[in-house]
Amino acid sequence: MRAAPGPRGGRRSILIEWILALLVLIGLVYAWSRGRGARSAAARAEPAPRAAEGPDPIEEVVLPIEDAFDLHTFQPREIPAAVLAYLEAAREAGFAEVRLIHGRGKGFQRERVRELLREHRLVAAYHDAPPERGGWGATIVHFKK
Repeated sequence: MRAAPGPRGGRRSILIEWILALLVLIGLVYAWSRGRGARSAAARAEPAPRAAEGPDPIEEVVLPIEDAFDLHTFQPREIPAAVLAYLEAAREAGFAEVRLIHGRGKGFQRERVRELLREHRLVAAYHDAPPERGGWGATIVHFKK
């Protein structure tokens, strides 16, 4: 594959040939991948039929009851129900106090959690966690005896 030397020598011609060959190879790989995808395009064209139309059902997840509950894994709309269910379960498990980890942020989740705590029948008191347990990114909840 050696070309006749050009005005600047043969190395430049060989480099150009290699670049052209590489571009052809890239084009072939691209065409192959597009052709391969076309075979499964019919399968992707229509989504699988759903059993029933409407919103996806919320799956119930069983979490172990511990003395701390991290709310970062929940959607904001799920937090009130999650906190209320956790408080009931933690009290049944025999905890005297628990820690709700809501994060620091702008304080929206903190206030939302504390509104629930203010009105909850099992809560005796609550306050910011000490710095080594999350500071103002977590709330310590004391249950009534």
